Amino acid sequence: MRNYNFILAKQIINSTENLVSASLGMHEDWSWTAQDVWNKEDGYTHPLSDNVKEIYDEYQEKCKNDELPIFIQAPKDMLPEDTIDGQICNPDLDKYRNNFLGDIIGSKWATPVIKLTFEDDSTKTFYCFTGDTKSDALETIEQEMIWTDVK
Repeated sequence: MRNYNFILAKQIINSTENLVSASLGMHEDWSWTAQDVWNKEDGYTHPLSDNVKEIYDEYQEKCKNDELPIFIQAPKDMLPEDTIDGQICNPDLDKYRNNFLGDIIGSKWATPVIKLTFEDDSTKTFYCFTGDTKSDALETIEQEMIWTDVK
């Protein structure tokens, strides 16, 4: 499993000059998974928690044990039109899911990357994951050289 490395992402963002925006996503599935996490105007737009793996594991365990229902009973003072048959989305889900990108923290098959966009509209893309790495070092280096210049 390759998980997003939010610590590395923050280090890259914080040490890069002339940066306009930064996005994280899965390289092989970019159009579905990419999410902006930082921009020059607003700073960080997504929480990049250092302990996202622990947050995800806790979330998975609670879901597995049916301790985190998707819907809960709406408060009595809530208007019926603001509910779904008297229920609302469980706000406790946000504690977990706001830390994930597209409801995931990694992939068994795709590669988490960070894409940087600069003031001159150029882009650079870098690996940005922890966990499983390729056993073939030459293949890894070759892919890194190709992906670094992705536009």
